[in-house]
Amino acid sequence: MAEKKQFKILSIDGGGIRGLIPAKVLEDLEGELKKTEPQKKLYEHFDLVCGTSTGAILAIGIALGIPARKLAHFYEENAKNIFPRFILSCLPRKSGPLSMQFTAIRSC
Repeated sequence: MAEKKQFKILSIDGGGIRGLIPAKVLEDLEGELKKTEPQKKLYEHFDLVCGTSTGAILAIGIALGIPARKLAHFYEENAKNIFPRFILSCLPRKSGPLSMQFTAIRSC
């Protein structure tokens, strides 16, 4: 009986600025894989590369052959521009960040 070929999927979760975490993990993974196969790009180790939200942005970069180190550096350098903190200002609050009410969202 023929052995089935493994189908390897790299799935990257989203999460806004927390995308820096999978970017750093990918950087480490890429470094480890380069030790055994230095000529291969990260995407060449997988049959499918996908993600949601910020993870999709990372997946596109990986699929284009951009080194994970460069993607992590991009997030570090541009986080304040890409993920502004204005979203929380739309939520009503009694006082302080731990006292937010989520019963209604006012128009921003």
